[in-house]
Amino acid sequence: MNGLFCRYHGKRVQGLYIGYKTRNKRLDRLNDESPTYLAKDTPLRNVDFQDVEDETTLDELHEHLFQKYALLDKVIKARNFHHKYS
Repeated sequence: MNGLFCRYHGKRVQGLYIGYKTRNKRLDRLNDESPTYLAKDTPLRNVDFQDVEDETTLDELHEHLFQKYALLDKVIKARNFHHKYS
């Protein structure tokens, strides 16, 4: 601990820090494991998905993007919560 907080709050801040860092690592891993359709060098904001022709690819993209959205929301909330108490 760095001495800024009592033992209880120091452990709590450390736990919050570890929590949001863990979520960031999961988000990075999810980006590295993106579907082959998204593995192009094109930024996601420039992808229009018009050339997706089969439902399997569409389901895979939907699942990946939904997981990314949900995890990104958790990362942002965890980081804000950590910074609020540190």
